Amino acid sequence: MDWRAWRFGPATWTIAGVLLVLSHSVSSPPSAAQHPPTGGALSGYCPTAEPMLESYCGQSLFWHDPCGSSHREPHYRPVHDSMSAPSWYAAQEFVPLFRDQRGSQTFQAIAFPEMEGSFDEDNNLIETITTYRRESVLGTNDFDTDFDGGIRVTLGRALGDWYRLEGSYLGPYEWSDWAAVRFSPVEPPVPFDPGTDPTFVPGTPPTFEPGDLPSYDPDDDPPFDPGTPPTFDPGTPATFDPGTPPTYYEPGSGLLSPFSNFGDPNGPPGLDELSEAQFIPDENFDYNDYARIHFRSRMNDGQLNLRRRVRMDAERRLRAEASWLLGLRYMNIGEEFGYQATSPLPDRVNPHWRNVQTENKMFGIQIGSLSQFLVVDRGWIDFEIKGVMFFNDASNRIETQFGEEPIWVSQADKDRTAFMGDLSLNFNYQFAPSWTFRAGYNGLWLSGVALASENFLLEDDPLLGDHRSSLDHSGRLVYHGPSIGLVFVH
Repeated sequence: MDWRAWRFGPATWTIAGVLLVLSHSVSSPPSAAQHPPTGGALSGYCPTAEPMLESYCGQSLFWHDPCGSSHREPHYRPVHDSMSAPSWYAAQEFVPLFRDQRGSQTFQAIAFPEMEGSFDEDNNLIETITTYRRESVLGTNDFDTDFDGGIRVTLGRALGDWYRLEGSYLGPYEWSDWAAVRFSPVEPPVPFDPGTDPTFVPGTPPTFEPGDLPSYDPDDDPPFDPGTPPTFDPGTPATFDPGTPPTYYEPGSGLLSPFSNFGDPNGPPGLDELSEAQFIPDENFDYNDYARIHFRSRMNDGQLNLRRRVRMDAERRLRAEASWLLGLRYMNIGEEFGYQATSPLPDRVNPHWRNVQTENKMFGIQIGSLSQFLVVDRGWIDFEIKGVMFFNDASNRIETQFGEEPIWVSQADKDRTAFMGDLSLNFNYQFAPSWTFRAGYNGLWLSGVALASENFLLEDDPLLGDHRSSLDHSGRLVYHGPSIGLVFVH
């Protein structure tokens, strides 16, 4: 089957049919042929004796022996006559989750020129080799995606002693943060030497004698335009604001943009060291003095499951139960990522920015199992594992603006397959006949989703001249965190 072509309609009816067939078996109890008689009110249909919750009366979600066979030590009072299966149950838990995205993406870098000379046998300098070492100064690792509070609500119905139908909702979650970086030249602003005209040689940075504030004669060249920031364009007269020391940028100065691959437009992605010939900053995107990024991510999750108890041989020391489940699951993950940068270069239009929005509407089928281990009187541990295969209706929308130019918009949507693993470990303690306290830890591993930051730069980038739609759906996320709550059984 081509899962990329899987649609909501056929998948929904197929899964619903499977659940209908399974639930049909609930209308009649297991036959005597399946489970030999063991005595009790349901002697014709009882399974082999299995462990029950060590609780004096009341109900809980620990699967127990429907025939009421007690496996306590002799000095315990039998209470199987009051240990009936629950009819309805509900749980509410507080579940703060941490969002962990795979890897880290750089959105501003800085280059450090490093010079190394080669010498002859007489220690005379032959040539000087300049390389540029690049380092990240702003990226997704600067975001704080600490715990965000959410709830899990569960409502279930017991269908006899062997089946349970339950639905649950987890959410709503929203993580958001922003980070920014500013850059100023490492060297302080350099003034002109009074009485000395600045020298401008085409192809080289301007040279001047540092030491004092500049002096000038308004009637002589170069002209001085009050209120205009100083500029140094090789081969043209210098202009600057009287009273403000002039500054300039050398190659490698300023923040480097992801649009130029951080000064290496022709090279592979990354921050490898560059030679002088490879380092080619782009004045349209690089030499930034300020950059800011922000993100927002939200998540909601719902599921409907049919559980069936697994028949297990009774073991006095083990006191364990198990069940498996088959169900439907829906998850929605929507994200937004924004980038903005400015540059002090006078001929550059500022600012330029890009905003990316992605949406993942995922619907799928899941299977799983639950193991329960009685560890103390009225207390047990639940360990549950689920695997989900999603049909993912993924999409993105990218808006870009450079200066005063019109906003460029690119959109893409594709059907993809996503996968998720869901693990939880909980300790339960029945402190009243119908009430159970539970606390534990949860983890969700998700792959195959479209994340906003990973759709910022695509193979077909509209800002770089190609307006074709593209979408990256290779994102991976981990949600994990503790939980605490109450369970009511009726």
